[in-house]
Amino acid sequence: MKTSIATLAACGIASGFAFAGEPMMTQAPPMEPTWNWTGFYLGAQVGLNFKTETDDGLVLDSNLDGNFGDTVPFGEAPGTGAFGNNFGHEFDDALSYGVLLGYDQQFDRFVLGAILDYNHTDILESQNGFSSTPAFYREERTIENLSTLRLRAGYLVTDRTLVYITGGLAYGDPEYAFNSNNPNGTSTGDADGDLGWVAGAGVETRITQNWSLTMEYLFTSFGDSDFNTSFNNGPFATAAGSTNVRGSEEDFFFHTVQAKLTYRF
Repeated sequence: MKTSIATLAACGIASGFAFAGEPMMTQAPPMEPTWNWTGFYLGAQVGLNFKTETDDGLVLDSNLDGNFGDTVPFGEAPGTGAFGNNFGHEFDDALSYGVLLGYDQQFDRFVLGAILDYNHTDILESQNGFSSTPAFYREERTIENLSTLRLRAGYLVTDRTLVYITGGLAYGDPEYAFNSNNPNGTSTGDADGDLGWVAGAGVETRITQNWSLTMEYLFTSFGDSDFNTSFNNGPFATAAGSTNVRGSEEDFFFHTVQAKLTYRF
């Protein structure tokens, strides 16, 4: 009996030494997934349209020479203007929301792609004047639907984060109107066209293999306009017969900051 116990103990010690001589088995760390940026993606976005730069309001051409900046008289005092300094310019910040479709092609650390998006918004910009007659005069321009077709080029600062610039065409169908309690105004002209241009930059981060979050800034411009309104009554009935009125800022432009959630196929 004592011999058996000794034999078992010896075998146990021997097997322990043999086990100690073998390398320990360790579990390999999980491999980082490969972040491939090539392919199509679809998403939704929400943003804010705003403008920080504003001009004086309305400007006048009282001698119809095509140069705006004249005054129209009011009363008998020489040089008295019917409007004085009663001009204003307002841009109402507007939310936008929409959808987007894009495609990217990765070249090492560089990514090139294209984006087509559509947004619904309620952009309203007004340029105003208030005369001593008294009367109000307001030129308005609006956009309700806005689409862009853009290229983008970016650099992968990490495998999951892309910093990019973007630019292309904007389509918005801007609408112009003139409102006044003076019924004798006749408006002519419009925006130069429905097409404008857009440029900006953004940062996109992959939160999973398929889902991405993006923050983007855009500057959009639809150029200038020949829209103006002619009045031929009261102080507007100058020696030239009438006075043309338009907004002092002809260019229709604004800024946009938006967030996007996209799914990559």
